[in-house]
This record gives sequence, C-alpha cells and structure tokens, in this order.
Amino acid sequence: MMHLPKAAIVALLLPAVVMGGKCTTGWQTYGSYCFLFSTNTANWADARARCIALGGSITHPADAGENRFIGTNVNQPMVWLGAHRSGGVLVNHDTVRPNDFNNDDNAPGTGNYQVYYMFPRRWRNADCNSQYGYICEKTLPLTGGCTSDYPLASGNRCFNIQLNAKVTRADALAACVAGTGTLATIDTQIVRDAIADYFHKQVQNAAFDSSSNVQSTQMWIGASRVSTAAPFTWASPTPFSFSDWCTRYPDTTSGNCVVMFPNQWSTIYGADENFYSERLGYVCRRRSGVATLTNFFFSLFQGVFGGVAR
Repeated sequence: MMHLPKAAIVALLLPAVVMGGKCTTGWQTYGSYCFLFSTNTANWADARARCIALGGSITHPADAGENRFIGTNVNQPMVWLGAHRSGGVLVNHDTVRPNDFNNDDNAPGTGNYQVYYMFPRRWRNADCNSQYGYICEKTLPLTGGCTSDYPLASGNRCFNIQLNAKVTRADALAACVAGTGTLATIDTQIVRDAIADYFHKQVQNAAFDSSSNVQSTQMWIGASRVSTAAPFTWASPTPFSFSDWCTRYPDTTSGNCVVMFPNQWSTIYGADENFYSERLGYVCRRRSGVATLTNFFFSLFQGVFGGVAR
C-alpha cells in the first residue's frame, strides 16, 4: 500500500486550514456565512443540486438585512430560493439554517407543491453613476392600446422594461426621452403592482428564461434627489406621494437616484420539484470559518476538471 510522506499530507491539509475564518474565492461574506451568486441559470432541482455539490445549500433570506444583501448582489433579476411548501407544510432546503422562515409573502395560488423565488419590486437609493437597466413610460396613445415596444399597460400609461441594458441613470433618462417617454413614475400601488405582476407572470407562465442577454438585475425608475438633504422627486411633474422603499432605505450614503431591485418573494405551483423547468438564477450558502477537506478537494476537482458549473 502506498503511503504519502508527511510533508505531502501537510501540503494537502494546509489549503483547507487557511480557508478557515474567511470565504473562499468566488464567495461573498455576509455575517458568519459565505454566499455564491450564480453567474448562470438552472431549474430549481439543478440549482439545489449544484449548491449541495459546492458544499453548501440553496439559500433563502433569513432576515431583512440578508434580504437586501442578496437582492443587491444577485446576477439575475429572478432567483430561486431554498424553500417549498408541500401539502401545506414548509420544507426548507437551506440546510445551513433550516429553522429560519422569513419574508414569505404568502402568495395565494392553487396546487399542492409551491416553490419560492425572489423578484424585483421594492426600491433602494443608489449611486446615479452605477449602471443598471431601466423602466420607461409614455402616455397611452390616443389610437388605443400600448405598442409592442411598450407592452405593459397600467391606467393611461405604457411601460417598457429594459433588463438588457446597463447604463447610468442619466443615460437611462436620455434613452427614455429619445423614445418620446421618460423614466417611470411609480406613483400608485396600482402601477407598482402592475410592474411587479409583469415579473410574476413571466415566471408563472414559464415565459422567463434568464440568458446572457440579461445585463441587469436592478432598474432605474424616475425618482431622484439633488442632495442627501433634499427630498426625492419624480422625473415627471407628479408629486412624490407614494413610495415603496425597502427596509432601511433611503439612506444618506448609497446615492441620490432610485432603483427597483430583487427583494420580494413569491411562489409558483406544480406537482413536484421536477415540474419547475424555468431557468432562474440561484444563491448558494455555506458557513464561513468551517474548512473541510471536502471543500478543498472539490475546489481542486473544479480547477482540474471544470467541476460543477456555477
């Protein structure tokens, strides 16, 4: 039987030891956990399997702070979460913290099996020079319905959601104006819900498949302020009487322009987990400061053989 020299054993163990206390390359730290934000998409079952193969589990936000962290760092506008309901019982696949069930929006529906996902809805303030997608609006044409380039209707307005763009807030406004519109004014709950429902329906009807064309997870809307001491106003003359800020926003440090970002939960329904063929983003989580040879050898396997696609 072959025996490895002690020096070789130490050389193998050392990388696992150094990993203790911090997250490995490609994982981001939040609190005492490490998070991996997928750069591609998968159906729900495959997303869960990939996270397990990476030594973690598919995650769900455990509190408002983690919800903001995940929503501002995901690489897809809609991502799978690590929980489902079966027969009215919540089953959590986040094995790192299996007893935390938070931010369930209790969306109604039919079917015995429900899988959770996160989508854009609420607002945060951001640096106006950051690059995101955007939402334009224009008045409903006198001739009737909204045109194909502004397919979403609410009241007397039509909306165009640009997830395939990555531009500053000024460039987003210029693009909307060039199309005879302006950045979206979300001044009522009805308009807010219409835009949120757009994302709901894309997933519910299996119409949304995140692809390389999706450049942005967050979208500029028409609200901004001239300084941290000034109030927020809309790009249109509409009074700023309605808002849908995420918890702890707006703040004085993040910026003076406003984006919608993924932070709201919803559910889809089917017979079992194999029913969900939609390809969304996903987030894996594992504990930081816990180094195992499993993680080390898996990293080695990834480096040599390509490993599991993220």
